[in-house]
Amino acid sequence: MAERSFSALLLGGANSGKTACALAWARKLRTAEEKPLYLATAAVPSQTSENYARWQTRIEKHRLERGADFETLEQPAPDALVSSLEDARAKVIVVDCLTLFLSALLFCEGTERMEEQAPRLERLMCEMEDALPRLACAGKRLVFVSNEVGLGIVPYTKMGELFRGYAGRLHQRVAARVSTLALVVAGVPMLVKGSLP
Repeated sequence: MAERSFSALLLGGANSGKTACALAWARKLRTAEEKPLYLATAAVPSQTSENYARWQTRIEKHRLERGADFETLEQPAPDALVSSLEDARAKVIVVDCLTLFLSALLFCEGTERMEEQAPRLERLMCEMEDALPRLACAGKRLVFVSNEVGLGIVPYTKMGELFRGYAGRLHQRVAARVSTLALVVAGVPMLVKGSLP
């Protein structure tokens, strides 16, 4: 494939096949000599955490899905997401996922201080919006993965309501800047705008 820019946001529910779709797209977007980059945004819990075993199972599942086709960068620091995209030598990058990026950002100071992260999130969203055109000019092909939380149950806690609101705004702003937007349902991408790779 000739070198060209491409950017996409793949939204879907839990276990909808978003990551598998993103990996398939990345394989199509790369040239024969390229190795795509998988940028994992999750901050893995410590080994003493009760969630550690569950996270390790999820991580191993994703590693098996990627196989040896991808380089992997585990990036738990939300402030470094944009610089990681800009500094990456890879031309094809899968960012998985924006909701985990958002979680790492909002809960970094504890749940009781979640609202205080709003200015930081605004700054990072502006950085992302500014960076996407530059990344396109550099020939980067980006596939963002995220959970569509707006279609689920209405949160009954203030924290859940805040998170859903932040996620919705983040998705809207990224969707406005990418060339392709798709909703993944049962493993099938339904095109909302743009074109498939």
